[in-house]
Amino acid sequence: MENYSIADSRYKDIRNRSFEQSFNIYHVHLLEQNLKSNSISADGFMKFVIETSLDNKTRLSEINRKLYCYSSPKNLLAEFENRMTLGQLKEDYNEWEKNNLDVVSVMERRYNDHFITILSIEQFREIYGADDDMDRECAYCKTKRFEFKILRDSGHLLTKRIYSRGRTLEIDRVKPNRDYTKDNIVLCCYWCNNAKTDEFSATEFKKVGEEIGNIWKDRLKNDEK
Repeated sequence: MENYSIADSRYKDIRNRSFEQSFNIYHVHLLEQNLKSNSISADGFMKFVIETSLDNKTRLSEINRKLYCYSSPKNLLAEFENRMTLGQLKEDYNEWEKNNLDVVSVMERRYNDHFITILSIEQFREIYGADDDMDRECAYCKTKRFEFKILRDSGHLLTKRIYSRGRTLEIDRVKPNRDYTKDNIVLCCYWCNNAKTDEFSATEFKKVGEEIGNIWKDRLKNDEK
């Protein structure tokens, strides 16, 4: 029987990130409606998750991104009609979370049940592959898992984070403002994932990925000498 322990661990990670993103944009949605954090509820959250359109979720995700990229903690936020600063937004949420851990727990459990309808673990296993499937490759540099193992075993991977990242393929969202769906995720090595971040589109990053792949090929050739 094939072992999917790495895939299952990755699945849990992206499910947790999906919950965090969904909760963040739910919070933005409430603030847009001039509602305070005490309006947060598990029922309201799940209604938002299930009934809100993809386009609106993408719009809210972009607002959330811009808030943290371009807003100073002390500046009033035009997105919310200058009612608060980014610092106040963070403080408001942190205070609510601290006093409502039981609600957060309920929301997480209910969201986990919902996430299966977005991306099932069976679908994810098919994408990620079994632990011993060494031919899966990074979508950007096209380097295969077995090649990274060769580079690691021969000491040709220089990152100081090799024991926490770089030993397995990671997951990249092609469109970072959208969720972890079957059509929006690709396998990605740590180095491409770290370089691409949310800054570059998959098309823009293609040339960078090719050059990273060429470097790995050169190191593999040197290892053969």
